[in-house]
Amino acid sequence: MNQGVKIGIAVVALIAAGAMLFLFSGRKEQSMANADETKTLWMCTSCNEPVDITAGQIQQLAKDSGGPAPPYLCSKCKEKKLFRAMKCDKCGSAYFPSGVPDSTGVCKQCNPDAKPLPPPTDEVEEAAPTNEDGTPENTDTPVQRKVKKKRAA
Repeated sequence: MNQGVKIGIAVVALIAAGAMLFLFSGRKEQSMANADETKTLWMCTSCNEPVDITAGQIQQLAKDSGGPAPPYLCSKCKEKKLFRAMKCDKCGSAYFPSGVPDSTGVCKQCNPDAKPLPPPTDEVEEAAPTNEDGTPENTDTPVQRKVKKKRAA
């Protein structure tokens, strides 16, 4: 056999091996994403319906909802208000963590009087330059200024 034929056979074998790897590895990842071990608890702020969703289903919800981050479309009420939820260690009911809008961050069953947390803000205090005696260098400059920025939820 000449050198060109040997190289051609090797190239065809490598291409076939790559195709096999590509075809079968995608199925394994897809089946792993839909495995019960990847289920997480989610709940809709509109209909309060808790549901366990696999990682593969989350990927599909993200596509259907038009973005990679929650809220996602609720399959029950069809509103875009599906967020990740927590399960109470005491009573087992589902509740929203503090990052969800208007949530208390605690179980409503165990803490019925809890109030929703205010939206988080970043406060930065800046002091105006002062003289050695502590008076402001420039009377036009305020002594202290607070800058509030809303943090993305």
